[in-house]
Amino acid sequence: MRYPHPMTRDRLSLLLIPLAALLALLPLHLQGTTCGHDLSFHLLSWQEAARQFAHGDPHPRWAFSPAYGAGEPRFVFYPPLSWTIGGLLTLALSALATQAHLDPQQSFAAVPFFYLWIALTAASFSMAHLARRFVAPPLALLAGVVYLANPYTLFTAFERSAFAELLAAALLPLLLAALLPSAPEFSQTPRIPSLAIPLALLWLTNAPAAVIGSYTVLLLVLLRLAPALRDPTKRASAFAFTRRAVAASLLAFALAAFYLVPVLLERRWVQIAMAILPGLRPDDNTLFHHTADAFHDAVLHTASLLALGLLACTLLACIVAALARRRSEASISPTPIALLAALTIVIAFLLTPLSLPLWHHLPQLAFLQFPWRLLALLAPITVLAVALSLRRLALRPLPFALVSLALPAVLGSVCFHDFHQACDPEDTPQARFTLFHSAAGDEPTDEYTPALADNDSLKDNNPPFRLLPAGANDDTPPPAAARPGPAPLSLTLDLSQPSLLILNLRSYPTWRVTVNGRLDPERDPRADGLLTLSLPAGHQQIVLSQHTPAAELFADGLSLSAIPLTALLMLRRRRHAPA
Repeated sequence: MRYPHPMTRDRLSLLLIPLAALLALLPLHLQGTTCGHDLSFHLLSWQEAARQFAHGDPHPRWAFSPAYGAGEPRFVFYPPLSWTIGGLLTLALSALATQAHLDPQQSFAAVPFFYLWIALTAASFSMAHLARRFVAPPLALLAGVVYLANPYTLFTAFERSAFAELLAAALLPLLLAALLPSAPEFSQTPRIPSLAIPLALLWLTNAPAAVIGSYTVLLLVLLRLAPALRDPTKRASAFAFTRRAVAASLLAFALAAFYLVPVLLERRWVQIAMAILPGLRPDDNTLFHHTADAFHDAVLHTASLLALGLLACTLLACIVAALARRRSEASISPTPIALLAALTIVIAFLLTPLSLPLWHHLPQLAFLQFPWRLLALLAPITVLAVALSLRRLALRPLPFALVSLALPAVLGSVCFHDFHQACDPEDTPQARFTLFHSAAGDEPTDEYTPALADNDSLKDNNPPFRLLPAGANDDTPPPAAARPGPAPLSLTLDLSQPSLLILNLRSYPTWRVTVNGRLDPERDPRADGLLTLSLPAGHQQIVLSQHTPAAELFADGLSLSAIPLTALLMLRRRRHAPA
């Protein structure tokens, strides 16, 4: 069968994939927002990022609204790509609403829809790119469409509202494309930029997905080295693969150093272990595990069913693809089919309680929390395996286009019905918009709470600041008439007596405080973690600012220097590529 000219094929992709993403999300437009588990967290992050972008800070570190205005270092620890996109969308739709004289609440309510559309469209293009290396272009395009509407991706979108994980779905296929050989033999070595860029972007998008991606690189290196130990003829290519994988991983770390280094240095300053409390540990989230929490068990049951479906589909597709290949080719050397099957078997094992010793002891693996997050990797593996099993399928243009549009429409409708989460009145985007602009603040995030602070001691109505006489009980409740809000970053006081200044700002090592030009006065610790200063009588000029440690400035420079290095490697590869 003759396939369309490459230019025609690309135009078809540019038309079909964004339209397919819209069809998958059509129920969201017709029936309203789904308030998934993480929606409130992301809505606050987007508004915080938008406000700080608008005030000229392109790289914020501190979120002021959480902890009821006392803030938290959310932007240090949560990877930046998702909240940057959300913040820019918030600014763009707000500007359009202002020009069109529309309600800003309604414009903000549209941000999740446009974010989902961008994420699903990007995921589909990356899956089509991966599949195009192994199957004919029409089937590759169909694989991209199926990937954006597969049940696990829509579960992530509709039930969980895990926007960063959804964005990572656009990067995992690119990682596999760099690692999987398209030829039957193990002669292909990954291009360093092709592997480094998606791995770095994973770290800048979603930490659990980045851990999955890093272990995927390690596992595929081991799978490439294993045959080389028995067959000397394969050692050169296996060692070349390993060298490039190591170089790409180091380059990925350099590209993402501006995010990773602060996380590594500052994690001791927050209660990061709160992310793996009971219920959030791998022990409580293996297939069909039961706890005392009915809501948790319902989500786990759904994820377990999705896992079984994807595993069965992948293994069946790998068997069909392997049998078809054996009938048509004399060589039986390892192929991408074998690697896909091996990855699937490893994922299946990691979903069971038998794998818990690995979850407990392998570095950072416990912070995935839910073993079923590995379905983010299994989903592109499944779609590629199915495409390989159908690679001799001939697709006519009209039926192909109809299937490409019908599948996301049907799957989107079915999954929305099954995964849609009803919104409580206080959880809608409009309500979260109103709350953000009320200055009342939102709940703290446990794992981003400063190490010595207790969220149970934190009141939800603290004023921006209050003064108490020196030696007074600093647990005195704020005046009833005081309006809550975040602390000012500069304050001028004329005190008639020594006083205790309590700011509605969580004390954190990177806050630099000056009083009358004197740096870092002594801070009095409090159970709720608010920043408290003992001030003498007289005129006091207090200024607060964020201080960036020297090691983090070095990390910023490392990332900036890695960008031109990556560009040079890409240009060098393109210059030496065959015409």
